[in-house]
Amino acid sequence: MIAVKEPMIRKALTVEDVFVKNYEERRMYELREKGRLEFENAIFTAERRGIQKTARSMLARNMPLTLISEISGLSIEEIEALKE
Repeated sequence: MIAVKEPMIRKALTVEDVFVKNYEERRMYELREKGRLEFENAIFTAERRGIQKTARSMLARNMPLTLISEISGLSIEEIEALKE
């Protein structure tokens, strides 16, 4: 088996084995991962809201939809939905 012959793979398998068997380590990893994903989602949501706010401001100034789309990265359909 190649994994047994390769030191890095063998080490990774050993670490994985310990990780799987150690409930506390696994639980801490899961909590860190959950926190990281929630943080990334919060950043994405905040960015999205900022982009939408800017697009609404541009709409209020009667800027062309194509220009708003080009600047904001939103599709024409997304921009039109902001009018409502």
